Order: sequence, then structure tokens, then C-alpha cells
Amino acid sequence: MESSAVGYTVQGRPIELQTLSPRAGPVRRWVLLLGSVHGDEPEGVWLLDSAMREWADDYLFRSTGVAAVVCANPDGRRARTRWNASGVDLNRNLPTRDWTASYRHKGNNPGPAPSSEPETRALLATIERFQPAAILSIHSMRRYQVNINGPALEWGRRLAQVCDYPVTEDIGYPCPGSLGTYAGAELQIPTITLEVQRGLRRSDVLKIHSPVVQAAVAFWDE
Repeated sequence: MESSAVGYTVQGRPIELQTLSPRAGPVRRWVLLLGSVHGDEPEGVWLLDSAMREWADDYLFRSTGVAAVVCANPDGRRARTRWNASGVDLNRNLPTRDWTASYRHKGNNPGPAPSSEPETRALLATIERFQPAAILSIHSMRRYQVNINGPALEWGRRLAQVCDYPVTEDIGYPCPGSLGTYAGAELQIPTITLEVQRGLRRSDVLKIHSPVVQAAVAFWDE
């Protein structure tokens, strides 16, 4: 497994990228995995840290590489806040056509301008570098679901078979400046936001959802 910093947070913490690729043969495509875009949602860190450690010992995929930002918001993760150290919701800060500076709730502050945050710019650089075939971003909420954007319906249905979550195309409220809109709807990269059921113990999150993360990559390795 190779590790490097793809950028640094508002407070100067490194944003770590981990990559794994098949031991024999070239990488035909990359899948990008993201955890803890919202710092108060640890489920993505639990799942991706576990998956990358397991795959480092026994890589399962024949032609697909995995690029993982296990924690996309290290400052928020440390402070246990949804937003970054500037108080910006990173999942409202992407340069989408529908980005707006207006917001109703503190937790959805989109920042002063699209891509204003260093964490967002690190994510954009990662997408540009790997040109991923698909993106899986792991969040959590009470209304657990497999939320799809872009051409991701078949992929989403496959994951739903593993965790028995509903597949949705609308998360239930507007999300201007979100990754789903930017990567999925606008760039047409199949993008899934896996909304893990919030409140589960770490052991239950891993038991239920580790097979989902594995299936997410395996789908593109077929």
C-alpha cells in the first residue's frame, strides 16, 4: 500500500491518500473511496481503514485499483464537527453549477466561494489525478440509504442487495455544491453516497457494511 498527502487542512493536518493496485497486471480503472467528509460521521473511517488494511494483506481485485481518502476532513474529525476548521460543510463547497452562498442551517455553510477550502481542492485534485471509474463516499444518517448520482443505478442496486438498504436518487433535501452533484450529475462519474445507519456500534458497522465496501469495488472488477 502506498500513502501520500494529497493536501493539507485549514489547520495544517495532512489529508492522506492510500492506494492499492493488483500485483499482477496493469490497473485498468480506479475506484475512489472517501470517508468522513463530515467529521462527526466516523463510520467511513472505520470501514475504509479496515478495508485498506485487509486488502493490503490480500488484494482481491484483478484489474481495479483502489484510491482511498480514509478521512477527508481531519480537522472536523478531530473536533467531532460536521464542518471543517473554517466552519464550512465540505459537501456543499464543490464547484457545481447550482452552488449558492445562501444556506439555512449552520451545518450546511457552503463557504465564501466554490472550492474555497483546501480539503475541497485536495479532493478535486484527486479526482483529476485518478479519473475514477466510480466514487463511493461513506456518510451516516438516520434515513440509511444507497444514494446514487450519475449513471450508478445498477451499481447501487448491487450494493443494496448486500445491505438491504433502499436505493434513492434524491436524498430528501437540496444539496447544492455536493459531491453527488459535481461528480455524478455533472461529470457523469457513477457516484454513490452510502448513508450508513447512524448510531450503530463500530463492530456492527463493520459487520454489516464491510461486505458493501468490498462489493462496491468488486462490481467494477467484473
